[in-house]
Amino acid sequence: MTHHFIFRLFLVLAAVLISLVAGGCSQKQKLGGQVAFPDGTPLEYGTIYFATDTYLARAKLGPGGKYDVGSLGDADGLPPGNYKVYIVGAIAEGTDEWVEELVSAPAVGGDEAAVQTAQTASNMRPTTAPMRTIIDLKYTRPETTPLEFTVPGEKTFHFVVEPPPKK
Repeated sequence: MTHHFIFRLFLVLAAVLISLVAGGCSQKQKLGGQVAFPDGTPLEYGTIYFATDTYLARAKLGPGGKYDVGSLGDADGLPPGNYKVYIVGAIAEGTDEWVEELVSAPAVGGDEAAVQTAQTASNMRPTTAPMRTIIDLKYTRPETTPLEFTVPGEKTFHFVVEPPPKK
């Protein structure tokens, strides 16, 4: 009798666990949209990240600044949560003067790592045009980005980013 009871209890617990895992997966929300500058010009380069304390998903920006979020697979969506949204790799060829301004400027908002990255990048490309970020550095780190998104929520969401401040 005792073995039969333990076996039945095991089956019930296994069924509950499977239903919880399957239910959690079905709660993912597909999300897509666009990233653009305030004047409407799309940001077509880089990767947009959606991060919580325990979860990270990303999407490549494409033509028209469009994205579709994927976590485990391409465009499979996000589970419920409050996400910080940041963008990495939004760079373009710059001028020597622009890189010099960036690497000699004091770090703003504790973003010394981004300045160090720019210094390293400019030192590694002596024979090519220097690279520069085309968005304000505050959008490039989860600690400094003002962009946020909550799931569940809109299924299409447009983010607006600003260019680097002019000197």
